[in-house]
Amino acid sequence: MSKAQRAVFPTSMLMVVVILAFWVSSLSGMDGNNHTSTSTSQTQTSQTHTYTTATGIMWLHTDETKILNTNNEEVIWNGINSRSLFGYWIYGSGGRLDELMSANDVPIIRSHGLNFIRVWICLNQAVYAQSMGTPTQINYNPRFWELLDEIVNAAEQNGMWVSIDFHLSSAGMANIGGFWGDGSGFPKWMYDGTWSYFNKIYTNDATGRSDAIRDFWNIDDPTAANVRLAFQTFWKDIAQHFKDKGNVVFSLFNEPMNKAGGPELWNTSAEWAHAAQMYQTFIEQTIDIIRAEDGGKHLVIVNEAYMWYYEWNLQIRRPNIVIENHGYWIGADMTSNVQSYTQLAWRYNQPFELGEFGGVEQSGLQDRTSAIATMRACNQLNVGWVYLWYNPSTSAGGIAPSAQTWTDIENNLHPNLKY
Repeated sequence: MSKAQRAVFPTSMLMVVVILAFWVSSLSGMDGNNHTSTSTSQTQTSQTHTYTTATGIMWLHTDETKILNTNNEEVIWNGINSRSLFGYWIYGSGGRLDELMSANDVPIIRSHGLNFIRVWICLNQAVYAQSMGTPTQINYNPRFWELLDEIVNAAEQNGMWVSIDFHLSSAGMANIGGFWGDGSGFPKWMYDGTWSYFNKIYTNDATGRSDAIRDFWNIDDPTAANVRLAFQTFWKDIAQHFKDKGNVVFSLFNEPMNKAGGPELWNTSAEWAHAAQMYQTFIEQTIDIIRAEDGGKHLVIVNEAYMWYYEWNLQIRRPNIVIENHGYWIGADMTSNVQSYTQLAWRYNQPFELGEFGGVEQSGLQDRTSAIATMRACNQLNVGWVYLWYNPSTSAGGIAPSAQTWTDIENNLHPNLKY
């Protein structure tokens, strides 16, 4: 999220971030392929599995508002964001950067008592230096899978869960090094007119950015259907690759439709309601594609739709769903803020986790008092939290948590963490 948005965050649950809207069950007619999904409402929220990994870390499932392991013990996540993986930095201008995380970082994070890592990935990272593919056949850089495997395996050995998080935010789509350059989360060739499956060109300003995001989420409009299909193919391939990894969680899309500039994506309240329905449809369709690969074994994290009113979010009607939101409030009492976000998930009988907070080392985000208060408020409600962020790579402008922050994290871990 942008610093401007984070400055607004502290005030309430009506975070005026931006309106999301989600997309079509009809992706046919593009690339001769159509992923279909059932429109039947699935309200089941509990699905138990008996899988365990070779090292003993257990598969997870949801039961109403709780996340449980195979022994039906409640699992609370206390974790940290990895910032980015490697290759195209999601906020960068297109250069090849150092790998920003490795398997060696995992035991360091575990040594501070955390049991969860949120690893940011993008499609442009996954296809770095590869030829253009099709919406249903993506040409991956082999190192993408190798590095991700190394991190996931190290986490398994250290008793930690890994959230594979498709991550782009307002800054990630900003005018940095070419508007639809590598910061969009998608490879530049998808948006510069050279990909034969999508040739719309957007203006290099906030209006163009707003239009592109709206096209992506507007499932009633076929304009960006092939970009959407490529996104779903990406998740299909991830689910197939990690189908037997019990310590992996799939996080579908960070801060969807986070506009931060330009005209409003959905201009009237009548459009907002329909936007919520489109988001629900597309997310459920994507989950069904994942489930066809993994058999429903993994938890799927769904970010709250960034609409004017979070109360407009519709239930994601699939089992094993965890709802996520982010908050960078300022203050010594975070109880009502965390509780209001948590209730958005609990009203649908689904678990909640605070996927981003803190960033004490980042100017304009939370201060130390607020970060500590946020951890304590989450712990009181038995909901997970994930600190922003772990990135010690100085070559990429990284800022690792300070010694004081690590101490604060260690002193405020949930008292009953599972590993």
